Amino acid sequence: MAQPYQVIDRYPTYEEYVSLCKAVGWELNFNVAEKAIRHSLYAAVMIDGENVIGMARIVGDGAMYFYIQDFVIHPDHQRNGAGKLLMEKLFSYLKEHAPSPAFIGLFSTEAGSGLYEQFGFQPRDLQGMFRLTPID
Repeated sequence: MAQPYQVIDRYPTYEEYVSLCKAVGWELNFNVAEKAIRHSLYAAVMIDGENVIGMARIVGDGAMYFYIQDFVIHPDHQRNGAGKLLMEKLFSYLKEHAPSPAFIGLFSTEAGSGLYEQFGFQPRDLQGMFRLTPID
């Protein structure tokens, strides 16, 4: 790992969340981001010096279903071990709080799949589906 990153158990601030999302090209409904962050089961941020350069959240019901959400590493810090370090922090939480068996899911781009496969995630012969609001 090229940088001395530190991963901290805490929610990203609204400003950190928006900045990281925009850095990777995500345009989300930022009007509800603070509420979404507060309703997370767990969150961690990655620090480089004084700058937050990564974040991830775990959402779900806290019993059967756990989803890794908003896993973001700033583009300037990708592909050098930062993502693995952040994922290790998430798995520390999951080992303590997710009973066996429990479902742990995430959505991935093709570029991110190699990292997630290191942690046991596998593509499945299932078709994921989702939709956006409004609901007519």
